[in-house]
Amino acid sequence: MCAAAIGRGLGVAVKVRDGSSRASGPAVIQALAWLGVLSEEQVSSLAAFARPAVLGGGEPVGELVADFELKRG
Repeated sequence: MCAAAIGRGLGVAVKVRDGSSRASGPAVIQALAWLGVLSEEQVSSLAAFARPAVLGGGEPVGELVADFELKRG
């Protein structure tokens, strides 16, 4: 589980279904961008965390990308 307090009575909590934490960073960063908390420039500066590389044999073979919908809870 990963959470971020935004202020203004808002917060974001992320639970990845497979229990792994590797997708938490991309999910939280995307949610904060959608909520207008992070600018495109800030998201770009967090690229290593927002779209981390997936390695195969020690070489990049892809990247993790956040793909979800926000729900009010």
